[in-house]
Amino acid sequence: MRSIYEDGLKNSPNVLNHGNHTLGSLTKIDIPAIKSILSNKIILALEKGIHIEFEIEQKWSTCHVDVFDYIRMLGILLDNAIEASEACSMAFINIAFITDNIKQEHRLIIENSTNQEFINIGHIFQDGVTSKGANRGIGLSNMQHILSNYEQAHIETEYSNYRFRQTLITQG
Repeated sequence: MRSIYEDGLKNSPNVLNHGNHTLGSLTKIDIPAIKSILSNKIILALEKGIHIEFEIEQKWSTCHVDVFDYIRMLGILLDNAIEASEACSMAFINIAFITDNIKQEHRLIIENSTNQEFINIGHIFQDGVTSKGANRGIGLSNMQHILSNYEQAHIETEYSNYRFRQTLITQG
């Protein structure tokens, strides 16, 4: 993961020099693998001209599931958000990490622009369902498979007015 982080930073000096302070907020994430994939995907989105908003209120040091499973799910959600957004004229991705200490709950919210007028969210987790062409559509299906291993984790999906939002909730 360190190489991903370093390659992303080394190959993206223009992104980092354009006044974007999003990456600085990553210091609140204490899990190196999660910080690494986030920085890599944020840089990729910025290079594609996608506006990024990143919010994290407090230090984040646990994800309540296996870290490898979490970064796989995070990667799927961010890759999907980048692919959907880059086709939009007003491309954006909003990312928020919210901690509820009382419920012992973490929420990762990823909201992105899309140019799709209608998304049937009841079917998007099925294997092979995609808007991206043949031989695609396994990411969210894989994510459902990962989530099936955890009682304390689930995903909520919403779509409205060309905005697609997925919230990954973990408890522990």
